[in-house]
Amino acid sequence: MKNLLLIAAMFITFAVNAQKSLLEGVWKNTDNTTTYLTVITVDDSEKVTNIYSFSFSTNKEILEEIMGQDNGSVISMHYVKRTDYSVTSRLVPIDKFTMKREIQGDLNKTIIYKKII
Repeated sequence: MKNLLLIAAMFITFAVNAQKSLLEGVWKNTDNTTTYLTVITVDDSEKVTNIYSFSFSTNKEILEEIMGQDNGSVISMHYVKRTDYSVTSRLVPIDKFTMKREIQGDLNKTIIYKKII
């Protein structure tokens, strides 16, 4: 019985960690409403360490503050100076090539991203 519980606990741990690593990469939104790319980095323990968005066309960048991580998703906060928006985002992997960003705050919106790298 102990072995079964240990295996179940290990499986759950691996499943949660594997889902977080799905967020790692460079992401582009699918509706082309912005020129920003989002880069998400993950450390060796599969925790998201940085969320960084930048635009080559406007030469601007946004660094998001990671507020928490749970069940494969990441919650972050950032301020967009140009629009004077302060928003909280929840980044959720849909599959290994698709992610959604649920934005709440001065703007409420869901954006779908595709992994490009």
